[in-house]
Amino acid sequence: MTGFWGKSSPAVEIISEEAEAQTLKIAEVSGAVNSPGVYEFDSQARVADALDRAGGVSDGADAAWLEKNLNRAALLQDGQKLYIPRIGEQSEAVSATNMAGGSGGSDTVLSVSSQRVNINTASQKELEELWGIGPVTAQNIIEQRPYSSVEELLQKGILKSNVYERNASMLSIY
Repeated sequence: MTGFWGKSSPAVEIISEEAEAQTLKIAEVSGAVNSPGVYEFDSQARVADALDRAGGVSDGADAAWLEKNLNRAALLQDGQKLYIPRIGEQSEAVSATNMAGGSGGSDTVLSVSSQRVNINTASQKELEELWGIGPVTAQNIIEQRPYSSVEELLQKGILKSNVYERNASMLSIY
């Protein structure tokens, strides 16, 4: 970059590079996509852009789940992970979560499901089982679906910061 007197100004170039780095987002796309991986996006990238970069959804993707739960128009968040379930994968996790007593289902699916609550598909009862979330907050979470990131609960003011911090490790969007 040229300065006022026609000389190169390295300080201006460094600032420009830092500003450019701050506008980039990195997201992981995995599951039922053709080219899973970690990709770099500009600041205005959408979920649809991430799916395109990953080669689109594969033939084994759960189309019904995609239509119901994925907001392709949502802005990507830096560090976000998009996981596209395969046919039957999501329904197994939901059925394992809803089991009482734990017999008759896959222990692996049950252990994963019991650790995470999908805010895009959880029932009001499942949400109310989280610390600090009562019927009103649970209903508010449900009414504002779908979410492209767990952080939206905090950004939209749905959860207070202390409730969000206490539950963040147990929440997911996929």
